[in-house]
Amino acid sequence: MANIAFLRANWLNLLDKLNADLSIGRAIWTDLVAAHSVSTRHYHNLEHVRDLLNLTLAQPVVSSLTTLELVAWFHDYIYEPQQQDNEINSAIAATTALTRLKVSPSTIKTVKQIILSTQKHEPLIEGIDNLIFLDLDLAILGTSTARYQKYAAAIRKEYSWLSNHDYQQGRKRVLSNFLNRNNIYYTDYFYQNREAQARVNLAREIEILSSHS
Repeated sequence: MANIAFLRANWLNLLDKLNADLSIGRAIWTDLVAAHSVSTRHYHNLEHVRDLLNLTLAQPVVSSLTTLELVAWFHDYIYEPQQQDNEINSAIAATTALTRLKVSPSTIKTVKQIILSTQKHEPLIEGIDNLIFLDLDLAILGTSTARYQKYAAAIRKEYSWLSNHDYQQGRKRVLSNFLNRNNIYYTDYFYQNREAQARVNLAREIEILSSHS
């Protein structure tokens, strides 16, 4: 279970930095927690948000920490595995919520574009922050074998409505697309620290999926 105290403190700190209305901010906090706590979310949940926030805070080079924290909170606000427009709907929901909080239009636009960039995991805007967040979102790929296997199992649970054959074929396509890139990660920090392990993990999962098909 994600550390709710850490998450709440982070959210309240964001509201403070944004000079946002606390009552509206608390209402949005309730919505965010509820959305990420749906029982069908086995990976895209509050633990994922917590991990992204921790990674964000540890980055050596960031243009706008506040922007990246907001993206971490909202990029999976809407997550329905059977739908293809989650990133679009999350960007819309983020725009609505941040407008209620009276966040600057420029920040809202950046948050929206970075969220949309996660659909194909390709940057839509210039600047380091878009690249950093795309790497943050895929950081799990370059973790230890045990942690990666836990992640892979959680993703399978989120797609439990698919038959084994359909899931295996679809999942292999996704993993192969990442493996076929020249670089999985955009920033030097993640490339140096996670690229090699990510490729090992992806190749191993594809091998396992193929052996079960």
